[in-house]
Amino acid sequence: MKKIKNKFIFSGFSLTFRLSFGFILLITFLMAAVGISTYLRDKNAFMEEAISRGWTTVRTVNTFAADNLKKQNYQLLNEMVKNLEQDSFIYQATVIDNSGKIVAHRDEQRIGQVINSGVVAEVMKSKQKKITPINNEQGKLTGITFTSPITDAAGKNCGYFNMTIDFSYVQAHLQKTAHNILLNFVLTSLAGLILTRLIILRNVHRPVQTLLSVTEKISSGDFSQQLPVTTRDELGRLAQGFNTMSSTLGVLFDSIKSTVNDMSRTSMLIAKRTELVEENEAQKIDARQQQEIMKQINSSAKRLSRMSDKLNSLVLQFKTEP
Repeated sequence: MKKIKNKFIFSGFSLTFRLSFGFILLITFLMAAVGISTYLRDKNAFMEEAISRGWTTVRTVNTFAADNLKKQNYQLLNEMVKNLEQDSFIYQATVIDNSGKIVAHRDEQRIGQVINSGVVAEVMKSKQKKITPINNEQGKLTGITFTSPITDAAGKNCGYFNMTIDFSYVQAHLQKTAHNILLNFVLTSLAGLILTRLIILRNVHRPVQTLLSVTEKISSGDFSQQLPVTTRDELGRLAQGFNTMSSTLGVLFDSIKSTVNDMSRTSMLIAKRTELVEENEAQKIDARQQQEIMKQINSSAKRLSRMSDKLNSLVLQFKTEP
């Protein structure tokens, strides 16, 4: 029973509504797919660009910081850190020597502190660069930390560089992109709904309504009705077939009506002749008159039989069994 209800859940709606609903679902699905793919593509592109830019900055700093760490020229390193942080892309930069002591930082109170834990400690132990995402309480990515050893031209380790980039501008751009996609999605869906509705009303609803109107008139016995054939598509061929059917039904109906009228007149003639025979028997008419009347009755009966056969042949043209 539940399957039957689900199957006919839309059976009470008009054809044009179901077609419009189907097209709108299709447009909505396509727009949602395009919007999601665009958002994910932009997100991945920005992520790749940010990571690539971050590692490029790390490699540039490595070349400059290696010599200054060897010379313990920490003032230049601090100036470098301040210059880096003037870029809105970089949130924080830190230079650490081989012992884990901070030698360059924007916060002077942090200079001289030793790092014994965290990502920097892991990189100091593994001697491998590492990238670490930073998420807020809602789980959104707000920053990325790049941690890398600083090596000289000979490949000797001189210290470590830790840099955090601000990912909030990317999130803001992605949010703006999502809003634009949502706005375009709503506008496109509304435009698609209106356009689809107009197309269906013009190309489907009107021909179907005309067909229903003509069908109602034919069902009442008016076989002179014809559908206008304005297209060569399926609806146009349907109109042509309907007109042919209407004309054929009109001819058959006229033939049946004419045959039935002839049968009615012949039956009345037989009835009158029978009454005449009964009256003449009461009046004792001669045999010749009685024989003439019987011939007329016999001729009318044969004619009635032929008309009955004709009516049967006309009826056989209608297929009433499935």
